[in-house]
Amino acid sequence: MKKLYNFFFVLFLITLVFLLLSIRTSAQSINYEQIIKEYLIEKKELEKDDYFSIQTGDTYLSDAVNGFAFELVKNNGYYDNICGIYRIGVFASHSFVYLFLLDKDKNEYFLLDTHNFFSTIEKIFDFLDNTSCEFSDYEKLAYIRKIIDIYNRNIKAIPWTFEKQ
Repeated sequence: MKKLYNFFFVLFLITLVFLLLSIRTSAQSINYEQIIKEYLIEKKELEKDDYFSIQTGDTYLSDAVNGFAFELVKNNGYYDNICGIYRIGVFASHSFVYLFLLDKDKNEYFLLDTHNFFSTIEKIFDFLDNTSCEFSDYEKLAYIRKIIDIYNRNIKAIPWTFEKQ
């Protein structure tokens, strides 16, 4: 009888540990859509009371999507990858595209605009070298090319907001 009691006690403890771990993991989930929305409000791309829903990759989160978050090289959403660099913004004329650098393993993210190109590139290199994922030189070059495209697109979106360099 004592062996049966010990068995059930150990089984109870194991179940309790798994339950606590699952609660801890779910509590640590980060709402990236909310983070992106707050950044776009700070950059005056959105108003505080605006409805906001993001299209990520081919998936629409709602029928009234007005924002986007696409991985630069793979063109999919942040939910698919452990880490990567994403272009984020709103679907509107004369709006800028921003960068969202994400490393889920380290629970780190960075939000950047490309107004200061050299500062942006420096932060991108730092991210690519220190992220938990390993990127090949080919992938790093692909990211840099896409970031240059975003910089050039942003200059054309509202040219008078960029300082002449």
